[in-house]
Amino acid sequence: METRTPDLLIYDPCRSFKKKREHVTPLTARASELVTSLMELAEGVEYLIPNARDSHRPAPFCSIGRAITRFVQREELKHFTPRDLRRTARTLLAESGVEDHKLDRHLNHGLSGVGQRHYDRSQHMTDKLSVMSAWDALLDKALNRPQRAKVINFSTWHQA
Repeated sequence: METRTPDLLIYDPCRSFKKKREHVTPLTARASELVTSLMELAEGVEYLIPNARDSHRPAPFCSIGRAITRFVQREELKHFTPRDLRRTARTLLAESGVEDHKLDRHLNHGLSGVGQRHYDRSQHMTDKLSVMSAWDALLDKALNRPQRAKVINFSTWHQA
């Protein structure tokens, strides 16, 4: 019996096709909890990131970049963009052994073969879930990594 996970539907605003493409991605338990919490905070708004002026519409794609820019400036961090986050995630996932074709599908990159472009209408949810699970494992590893000590106790250090 297959266990279903919650899905997140993303409308791809960057497509140049006549019909905008929907991108469905499965969510891990951690991602589902985060999305659920955000939706509860939004008090019944149907979009995870709603438009600031009209909550019945999604926020413009550029809103995420602007929010990151404001956050980076406020926290005095080195500048980065949403594209940098995608690039970093893809690189880390590839280094952890996730196959390129799975990463491309998960990131909604177009595939070039005739069969893939014109005939394959599958969402490839099993592959996408394996990518999300790999990402969740990397996050878990990073979040549970012990912090490095900032102070060295010299009275015990020289005895080692």
